[in-house]
Amino acid sequence: MPVAIQPRSQPMKKVKVTIAHLEEHYEGIVRAANVTFQVIQNESVIVKDSLSGKASHPFTKIYAVDVDESAVHVMHDRPDLSWLTITAELVE
Repeated sequence: MPVAIQPRSQPMKKVKVTIAHLEEHYEGIVRAANVTFQVIQNESVIVKDSLSGKASHPFTKIYAVDVDESAVHVMHDRPDLSWLTITAELVE
């Protein structure tokens, strides 16, 4: 279950997280994979979530969070999937 952490009392904003190439390759077969990721702003975790499945095309999920306009970045637990991309951005 996703967790949106609300550390400050600013107006609610939305974070758009896009995941592409969530898949594992095993003996020539493309299989589903799991990933846990965190969206971080100003050294605080603002979103923590896990996804399971296979996403060869970009999959986007929107989270309502209580943050400011500072930049965000993503960390995840699958460095073994070098083709996996996860991006996050603040949206209106």
